[in-house]
Amino acid sequence: MDKLKILALSGSFRTASYNRKLLQIAKTFARAAGAEVVELDLRELDLPIYDKDIEDKYREAYRQETQRNASQNIESPVSTQV
Repeated sequence: MDKLKILALSGSFRTASYNRKLLQIAKTFARAAGAEVVELDLRELDLPIYDKDIEDKYREAYRQETQRNASQNIESPVSTQV
């Protein structure tokens, strides 16, 4: 009988994702049962998929920038002439 071939992928891009950890465990069990397992890391593909790690990074940068701008007194001349 041919060896079972499994393509394994995680739906999460987060580095510390529970899905990624469970995938590693599942791959171990599948290989122990004699299956051939290939993991497809979706992070290596150019896909427009949500990544919380990136969102968190940019959220913090945005927060810092808005705080910096709020601390500056920005004035613009306003003409009262019509």
